[in-house]
Amino acid sequence: MGTSSSTARKGSNLEVIPQWVYTVKVPPEMMTDKFASCSDGMTQVGPNTVSRTRHGAFDTDGARWCRGFTSGKHTFEVVYPMNQRGTVAAVGVGVEEAPLHVKGRVALVGNNKFSWGICLRSRRAFHKGAIVKKFPATQVYLPDKFYMYLDADAGLIQFGSDLDYYGTAISGIPRNQPLYPMVSATIQGATITMVYRGQGSFDGPPPGQQIIVITPNQPAVIQHAQVPLGPQGGEAAPPPLYQEKPPTAPAEGAGTSADEAPAQEKQ
Repeated sequence: MGTSSSTARKGSNLEVIPQWVYTVKVPPEMMTDKFASCSDGMTQVGPNTVSRTRHGAFDTDGARWCRGFTSGKHTFEVVYPMNQRGTVAAVGVGVEEAPLHVKGRVALVGNNKFSWGICLRSRRAFHKGAIVKKFPATQVYLPDKFYMYLDADAGLIQFGSDLDYYGTAISGIPRNQPLYPMVSATIQGATITMVYRGQGSFDGPPPGQQIIVITPNQPAVIQHAQVPLGPQGGEAAPPPLYQEKPPTAPAEGAGTSADEAPAQEKQ
């Protein structure tokens, strides 16, 4: 999927999909990348999968990817089922000093000065424990499977799925230290899978294709065929992880409200 019209109207708040996401390929040296560090409440159940094994819901446990990035544009496929997110579930990036455990239920990725992330339940972006903004702007829930786009050249993280592009969650991330993809969970049994889908090779669009744009008040507009937002040219990438049902909002009372910050919930 590429572009025929990639310029947003002034004042329209349209955000164009970064075209490099259609060009990603997995470099040979990154084909075996995986989770490398977990808190003592997380267990690595596979190279790309971690599960929270700690009893109780008044701690937050995290896991960190094996490789940090100071440059390049990178795509990660994340499977984080809605029914395993509890009241606080976070994904994003952090430097090596970012903690992997904290007491209380928090959006761990983004809860300190060492990390930047989004809470999938409250639909907020966080840094230093403070809300950066509502995310996504449409306030939809990200589905079970989604993509995180790390642009280490520009210092930002963006998100999309097979049918939607949600836009930039956080920008202005310092580029003076390697940024490691991270996840966190608060409920026992939460199982999260992450796969490196590749590195973008250029900024221009593939010829003859269309874009998806999104506004704060409308869903993503998919022009022509509904082509997945995952990597389109990475023959070395592994096959899709997961086939999901269309996302639905969590049951009433299952998580935080749209206007409630998940910053800290202690017993």
